[in-house]
Amino acid sequence: MPPTHTDEGLRAALALRESQPERPVLVFSQYVETRLLAELLGRNGPRGAVGVGYLLKDRVGNVAEFIDALSRVAAGGTALDPEVIAELIGESVP
Repeated sequence: MPPTHTDEGLRAALALRESQPERPVLVFSQYVETRLLAELLGRNGPRGAVGVGYLLKDRVGNVAEFIDALSRVAAGGTALDPEVIAELIGESVP
């Protein structure tokens, strides 16, 4: 995301969650940024971490899968790319 093409998107998602904790947030990123993602997942609304997703652009090739993830997040669920989960727990994805 411009201007520096680094973590502005995640920072915008964090700011949104800070001001509106019930608002669903789906991050669509080029890379995994675990520190800010952990912070985003920890930004809980009154019902806990609801409506949160983090997908990697290069792994979403199927429009139906993307729409499914978007729908889940909008409904209060989660959508995390397998590579993102692996980074969070310190494992590698084949």
